[in-house]
This record gives sequence, C-alpha cells and structure tokens, in this order.
Amino acid sequence: MRLSVLLISVLVSAIAVELDEDETEESTTHPYPIAEFSQLLVTLNTIDLEITKVLGSLSPDKDQGDQLISNLQGYVYELGPLIHHMAFEDAEVLMAAKSVYRQGAPRFLSTPINHEVVQQAFGWDETQMKVLQVLYDNTAKTWRNFLNMCERQRIES
Repeated sequence: MRLSVLLISVLVSAIAVELDEDETEESTTHPYPIAEFSQLLVTLNTIDLEITKVLGSLSPDKDQGDQLISNLQGYVYELGPLIHHMAFEDAEVLMAAKSVYRQGAPRFLSTPINHEVVQQAFGWDETQMKVLQVLYDNTAKTWRNFLNMCERQRIES
C-alpha cells in the first residue's frame, strides 16, 4: 500500500516538475523561492551516486526501491529551480549552473535500467516499472532542459 501511494505521488510530481522552455522565457517573476545554490553540485553528485549504485547493482537491496524513486524525484526537484532561475541571469545562479555543467551529465543517465534485476529485487509489477521508466526519462529530459538553458546563457566549460 505504501508503495502505491508513493508511486501516485511520484507520477504527480513528475508531471508537476516538468519545465516548459517557452514559459521560462516569458516569466518575469520567480515562482520558486530564491534558493541557496552553492551546495547544489554536492547535492546532485550525492543523488547521482546513490542512483548509479542501485541501477548498476546486479543485486540491489529490496529496501532500495523506494529510495531509488525518491532520488530520481530529488534530482529533478533540485535541478528544476536552477533551470528556472538561470533565465534571470543572477550571478550566483549562473555560477552554480556553470559548476554543474562542468561536472557533466549525471552518471546514472549512462547506466541503463536493468528491468529484470530491478523488478525481481524490488518485487515490482509492470505498472511500478513503468513509473520508474517515466521518472528516469523525466530526469533525462530535465538534464536536456538544463543543457539547453546553458546554451542560451552561453555557459561553457
């Protein structure tokens, strides 16, 4: 039951966090509170490491399933506001964006989901596996949105 509620929450969050590039350009106010971005790279690296560890394992622990879902959501939750704030050309935000950009794509995006291993380890059904795939794809899309915004802001390594 807990996992079902979590999965519904995940789907709603994934839909809510998606960023529309056109809306970012038209916005003139900050919809998110101004955040402290100085620790963002550390946070993203920690989340990336945890996701990569689970996806790269041939025998992940059964209790890591909820954390995997939470970490995928967390990556988007952390990166999304940065993408939005980049449009306002705030120096602190652009400096944080440059450090994330220099780090490169998250490692877990080059670690494909081994559906058989994940499904067996976590005891997930097909619906739960689809939710995982949607979250993974949404995270990849958010990363591409970040790269597009870096290009617009002429952020280079």
